[in-house]
Amino acid sequence: MRRYKKIIILLFISVLIILVVKYISTKPTLHEESIKSITIATLSSPPKVKKITRKEDIAQFVNYYNQIKGKPLILRAFQNQKGWELLIKINDGSHNLTLIGNEIEVDGHWFVVDDEVKENVKKLYNDFDYEEMDYIMYEQ
Repeated sequence: MRRYKKIIILLFISVLIILVVKYISTKPTLHEESIKSITIATLSSPPKVKKITRKEDIAQFVNYYNQIKGKPLILRAFQNQKGWELLIKINDGSHNLTLIGNEIEVDGHWFVVDDEVKENVKKLYNDFDYEEMDYIMYEQ
């Protein structure tokens, strides 16, 4: 009887670990129909920001984001974040994305992505035809 108890406990712990790892390693999918705005801030000198509101531009960003493949960085979540190069807020904060080098943080979960992801998002930022504001003025 004791042996069965140990096996059941071991199975329970294994399932729990698998569920936690699956949750941590899954990049959320964005759905354009639920997004009203996307705010993209770029760390230039000084930092600049654009607020994307047109549906076709939102769709373009969402399509690009959803096709990004990333490998989870489970231990990265326990390290302090040291700045950002691109900061993206969906619907004023319902989802937050941070890009640093070839790493992306999505709602607190970190992933390694291809090197060109950051450059492609910067290109999208530059291609979007919106007023560019100083980041400090926008945050006030």
